[in-house]
Amino acid sequence: MIRFINVTKQYPNGQYGLQDVTLEIPANRLSFITGPTGAGKSTAARLIALRDQPTGGQIFVGETDLGDLAGRNIARYRKSIGILFPDLPLLNDRNVGDNVALPLMIESAPAKRIQPRVKNALDLVGLQSKLNFYPEHLSDAEQQRVRIARAVITRPVLIIADEPTANMDSMLGAKIMAIFKRLAGRNTTVIITTHNRTHFADKRHPVFELRQGQFPSTNQNATEQYVT
Repeated sequence: MIRFINVTKQYPNGQYGLQDVTLEIPANRLSFITGPTGAGKSTAARLIALRDQPTGGQIFVGETDLGDLAGRNIARYRKSIGILFPDLPLLNDRNVGDNVALPLMIESAPAKRIQPRVKNALDLVGLQSKLNFYPEHLSDAEQQRVRIARAVITRPVLIIADEPTANMDSMLGAKIMAIFKRLAGRNTTVIITTHNRTHFADKRHPVFELRQGQFPSTNQNATEQYVT
């Protein structure tokens, strides 16, 4: 479970990304954080991913208080989760297989471990046949599927995806969402930020709606409250 306790994020220009937010996001499920542009969705995602620090309050992932992490423990935490953010592009000078393998290569994992993991990750996203292709030869949707494969190759228990279907048509967006739903069915916590309400038409998935950096008080019970 992920808990925000009175979390505030204020930027150097004085604007707030989040203001005194308290909520709980359930484990081992697909959950959505939604709201209009500028509502604070990406801020929440960046805080969970430890790509940014809150100005105040506490964030727990399981029993770990992210505010207590420092030095190598921050790096270790970041390696333990899967992230998809718009500013994490594929490497154009590496083929699909190498792009997907990158997190394991950074860890100096042995080749005998990397190769089957790459295959399994590409199987998951349906791109087995693109192993030796380069990003420039893939469609935008295929590139996003490669990013998903890269995010899951370490078998993280938590995946955070910030607007993963932005600029996709509804059909392609639905295919991407189907991948995340399969991941959540494998005892993985998946958190997706999106402004596309069609993605969470299925009421089985918790939805948290941000409005100007805050969650309405009626929407702070993570396991039961849903946007209608």
